[in-house]
Amino acid sequence: MGLIPVTPMLSSGQGNFQVIRANDENLTVPGVYPGAYRVQFLTDSPVPYFLDSIRLGEQDATGTFSVISAAVPLTIRFGFGGGTVRGTLEACGSHHVFLVPEERTLRRDGFIRVSGCDRNGHFEFPAVRPGEYYGIVLGKEPRTFADVSDDTVLRQGTKVTVRRNEITTADLRLIER
Repeated sequence: MGLIPVTPMLSSGQGNFQVIRANDENLTVPGVYPGAYRVQFLTDSPVPYFLDSIRLGEQDATGTFSVISAAVPLTIRFGFGGGTVRGTLEACGSHHVFLVPEERTLRRDGFIRVSGCDRNGHFEFPAVRPGEYYGIVLGKEPRTFADVSDDTVLRQGTKVTVRRNEITTADLRLIER
């Protein structure tokens, strides 16, 4: 399989971003020095793919990771055959619907999904990584993903199980904050 058309960036957390360049089936990041980094994405994975994992050598690199040597490969893996989550939210209006992974390490960009509603209140998340999620809609728009990943907010959400190649209907409600 060739490369998926997304734009991953390597961030040092100090406002410095390095574009991860792709050629053929390889990713390269020029000008990286030893230190702590995080992979970030400018766009979501294109349907029908979902972000499956980020690894630096054998280490999980979903969060912040340390780069010590250029000899350790960075692998960003996308999956195919994710599930779909659909639903309707009465009076959805301009609110955003969030699908937040139950697993804490996945509560970040690339794994948290955001959707709007159409004029009839319908929302849909195609190509979702299989797993357990919280479906939430906040009465007040969040400023960051940390606002939707807060445990007190998530406990008010609806548990959603996403299975490979299946459609799940989620009955969500608006959470006032």
